Amino acid sequence: MRFIITAPKSGCGKTIITCAIIKALKNRGLKTMAFKCGPDYIDPIFHSAVLGVKSRNIDTFMSGNVMARYILGENLKGYDIAVLEGAMGYYDGLGGTTDTASAYDISKTTKTPAVLVVDAKGGALSVAAIINGIVKFRKDSGIKAVILNKVSKNAYCMLKKIIESETNIKVAGYLPITEYAEFNSRYLGLSIYKNKEDIQNKILCISKIIEECVEIDFLIELAKTAPKIYEKKVFNKVAKNVKIAVAYDEAFNFYYEDNFELLKKLGASIEFFSPLKNEPVPKNVAGLIIGGGYPELFAEELSLNNVSKNSIKRAILSGIPLIAECGGFMYINKSIIKENKVFDMCGVFAHNCEYSGKLNHFGYVNLIPKCESVFGNEAIRGHEFHYYKTDNEGDCFTAKKPISGKEWNCVYANKNMYAGFPHVYLYSNIKAAENFVKKCEEYFLGFTHA
Repeated sequence: MRFIITAPKSGCGKTIITCAIIKALKNRGLKTMAFKCGPDYIDPIFHSAVLGVKSRNIDTFMSGNVMARYILGENLKGYDIAVLEGAMGYYDGLGGTTDTASAYDISKTTKTPAVLVVDAKGGALSVAAIINGIVKFRKDSGIKAVILNKVSKNAYCMLKKIIESETNIKVAGYLPITEYAEFNSRYLGLSIYKNKEDIQNKILCISKIIEECVEIDFLIELAKTAPKIYEKKVFNKVAKNVKIAVAYDEAFNFYYEDNFELLKKLGASIEFFSPLKNEPVPKNVAGLIIGGGYPELFAEELSLNNVSKNSIKRAILSGIPLIAECGGFMYINKSIIKENKVFDMCGVFAHNCEYSGKLNHFGYVNLIPKCESVFGNEAIRGHEFHYYKTDNEGDCFTAKKPISGKEWNCVYANKNMYAGFPHVYLYSNIKAAENFVKKCEEYFLGFTHA
């Protein structure tokens, strides 16, 4: 059972309504999980940390249609129902000019019914026109119901009659204007850890409103109309006794969880450690992953944690297979400059990282190697989202935008390294993931027999 919650554009209330509905489904005893459509790694963290549910990404650009269906079906095993949260507007896909990799694309690819959240504040008959336009924009839109946001009970009763009469689409409820219905999106991932209890209380309050104002039973019945996913894949283990260390704490937590699951399928195990707690790289590991996050917000603490810094630098200089992405890439550089103060980092590269004042290279990228990397000579797909920049981002890969074709150089790489701003999605190229695991095994065998 599953359905997608989507909207005409960002800012319509998708996230808060998704969270409240998940909470309501859990309250009914349903084993519930979540998915985020697109490359966003923050919302799955939010779903997991605040709601206590398993949450994964599903992205038809990153993985392709067949693999997206496999990822959906594989993660649904053992769960009663899944709620998929769309990204941006329903049809907004690659480049903002296509519907490829949009929530609509995922709905169509996985045959998952969609529920449209519409901000109807101050609206009347025109709300029906907006809904009608979105539903009919594609013949196979998959939109089966609407939830109205920011309307009173009286306005809802009026709008429900108009919309259902004019569009023939079920209006399944509403969320009134409430002080609880806003989240601060900037550094949302950090807010989870700093204000987890407050956020949980907010969602609890909204879920009680949702129980009264949204037809949860209808949504459950709608979810039952989604066909089961039977896509199967066989992954062969390419190594054994391979343990990969992953930096994971409040400073480093932007990860695609399915990357870890794929590495496990290929024969690796994962061991977490915390640079923020000054923990060294665990012993007897054969690989190292330092993901994105907020190292700039913890720059002073990280700069003082010499046990972690020195341990990581030694491991990298020893040739341990490395994936360092975005915040992790910043951390292994010489320094992070924040508010005109210089904070020393690991010093693997002799470059400074500083706030650029703008979002840099935002969006999907195809990463084309110009030399051998820890992924072999394989290309891989990724996503960039960062406000910091370095003196030199590397030139071992060409990053290419999928629609505009814009290109730039990025990433430091050698046969045991990938270090740069783009986050990679390993399911986009299984061969690249296999090569990483094989390199880990080679390193481990060479190290233990040296």
